[in-house]
Amino acid sequence: MHRRGEETEAQKLRNKLIFYPILLVVVGLPSYLLAKGTFGWISGAWFEINFAHWGVWIALGITTLVYAVVLLMIAVQMVLGFMLALKR
Repeated sequence: MHRRGEETEAQKLRNKLIFYPILLVVVGLPSYLLAKGTFGWISGAWFEINFAHWGVWIALGITTLVYAVVLLMIAVQMVLGFMLALKR
């Protein structure tokens, strides 16, 4: 049994399954707009990406790698959480 005030495993799991999709939206949207503005600033036109500029390709590559790793980590956590929820 769990003591009063302590979270059960199911509650912790539910909180994670709610937290990660919200994290995707809350972090993803502003970071997308920030990246788009940064690429535009590098290429000389705000919020327009000029792929002819070499700096945009470098920034795009680095940003893509970082986002891919973060999204993969979040996806793995969500899948493991769903598997654990189905197991119970």
